[in-house]
Amino acid sequence: MRFKLWINIAGCLVSGLLVYACSTSTVNPTVTPTLKPVSTSTPHPTVIPTITASRSNTTVVEVTPTPPTTLLFRYTRGVRYLEIGAPEEAISEFTLVIKMVPDFAQAYHGRGLAYYQEENYDKAMEDYNKAIDLKPDLADAFKDRGKLREALGETDKAIADLQKALILYHNVRDARDILEVKSMLEFLK
Repeated sequence: MRFKLWINIAGCLVSGLLVYACSTSTVNPTVTPTLKPVSTSTPHPTVIPTITASRSNTTVVEVTPTPPTTLLFRYTRGVRYLEIGAPEEAISEFTLVIKMVPDFAQAYHGRGLAYYQEENYDKAMEDYNKAIDLKPDLADAFKDRGKLREALGETDKAIADLQKALILYHNVRDARDILEVKSMLEFLK
């Protein structure tokens, strides 16, 4: 699945945040850098390191979760639940992400996948439609909505969605997904 890429991105972002925190302050054994939000009035506060005194000789970096970090953690956790076949838990995580950022199309798509795994096709369709409304170039949402429509017997609509997904995948040169969608289209025709 493409979700493994998101997990790698999440790891890189968290690592980068820790490297930034450690590289922007002078650390000696008697101080402990901590990350604090600059402002809580903005939806995505900037994180800056602050130095606090420590009585121990060990250096500890504490990371306080901020909305972007929490969002990324929850989204990645939802993706992981999808991968291990735990749709109920995935739905919970994606719903929390949607509450934090209501216009995050990928979260609706992920929740749609979870509903599809639970065979709750009405809710899956709602989430795929919402994802496409928010991000009309989200090829994965078109592909998965096409799969759902094929399962519901809506062959003409499934073909239209898969053709749209194919065009979008060509735009980003995603060879693996292009082949998958082409084989699905051949099967439906």
